[in-house]
Amino acid sequence: MSQTEAVDIPDDAILWTVEASPSGEFHCALSHSATRFDPSTVAAIASGFLSLLESAVAAPDSPLDQLRLADSHDREQVI
Repeated sequence: MSQTEAVDIPDDAILWTVEASPSGEFHCALSHSATRFDPSTVAAIASGFLSLLESAVAAPDSPLDQLRLADSHDREQVI
């Protein structure tokens, strides 16, 4: 989900908004300071979150430390 409306958040923050629709779908929005965060870094953070969710849904009984957070490319973008 893409959010184009400006959100007033602190310069060093990333704001996640997650909402569940009546059909059971989840919609997420990520807002950040354009002066602080590079778009590719934000995309890598969002991709890592998606990987984590997919991993948790695929293996709901797995311990948290066994869930996949990001692939190596995304990890390098964030770090």
